[in-house]
Amino acid sequence: KKPNIIFTVPSFLEEFKSEIEKQEINSNKKVDLSFIDAIIIGGQKLPSKIIDELDSFFEKRQPKKELKVKINTGYGSSETSAAATCTIFDGCDRKKVGKPFSYVKLKIVDSETKKELPIGEVGEIIISGPTVMQGYYNMEDETKKVLYVDDHNNVNYCTGDIGFIDKNGELDVIGRIRKMITMYNGYKIASPSIEDMIESLDIIKDCVIVPMKDPNHAKGEVPKAYVSLIGNYDKDLVIKKVKDIVANNMNERNKIYDVIIVDNIPITKLGKKDFKAIEILDLMNSMDEEVKCAIYNSSTTNFDYMCEIENYSQFSDEYVLDKIMKLVSEKEEKEGIKVEKRKNIKYEFTKFRYLDKDCKEKCKVLNK
Repeated sequence: KKPNIIFTVPSFLEEFKSEIEKQEINSNKKVDLSFIDAIIIGGQKLPSKIIDELDSFFEKRQPKKELKVKINTGYGSSETSAAATCTIFDGCDRKKVGKPFSYVKLKIVDSETKKELPIGEVGEIIISGPTVMQGYYNMEDETKKVLYVDDHNNVNYCTGDIGFIDKNGELDVIGRIRKMITMYNGYKIASPSIEDMIESLDIIKDCVIVPMKDPNHAKGEVPKAYVSLIGNYDKDLVIKKVKDIVANNMNERNKIYDVIIVDNIPITKLGKKDFKAIEILDLMNSMDEEVKCAIYNSSTTNFDYMCEIENYSQFSDEYVLDKIMKLVSEKEEKEGIKVEKRKNIKYEFTKFRYLDKDCKEKCKVLNK
């Protein structure tokens, strides 16, 4: 039997689309997907342009259906046992994450005081209801960090996500609290909104924003963009387009200070963009300008990532590897990540792959 309802993550849906298109090329005819009645994605929001592309893709392949399937988004977590919101309700804006189900109580609070905020104000997303977990198994301290009982004796789950509820009762997720970039003046920047803007460019496949040290102030952070491309484009053109679209359409505080082009943005096992991998990559590449690293999802089950290193510094490969591993370990220790949950990375040294032309010429001279 063929599935009528598909619950999935964005990366699977894009792979599904690619596979159908390959079948059509081989058979020289359209695949009939009229058997699909609903598609709901979770894990992360899709950019508007991707939603539109997928809507069009399925519409052209459902000749037997008068009401074509549309891509809907759900929001929830393991701690809530199921989706808490979804865009399947009438009138929902599919660029957001929808309205809460009847069994879910949803509110936005100040992340420090837990005081509930008015409609439209941005704060931490809090969920309560019968599907919220009782706690993490044998992890009392971790449970206390995310669950609290309010004045009405409701058990509340602190999602760690930032968002707001609009006047129509729809939830929009802006990003993770830990992914907020703190400027020199204390103002916080929500990086997902910048990523969405950059991903609206036709040449951009994926984008991840990470913080970098503010070059104009003694303290504070500013946005830095890691992007993967759809096709091959001149580096300078990509950088200009990325900086311009943010400068021309967003507040000045969202200004992009640096753009790094990578082959692919790694994804987690749940199909989400792996921000942690990009943060690790950024840390590695900040070590020495003559040491360049690239991170990929590992093709084996023994490792989370494959890290390729180009070393044209005066230091040995052994020294460079030891320093990289220490940097990664210190970062994960600082973030309180338990040893058994830390990323398992396989390191390999390569030559002349990631360095730009000027650096390659310089490194050839150094290594003569």
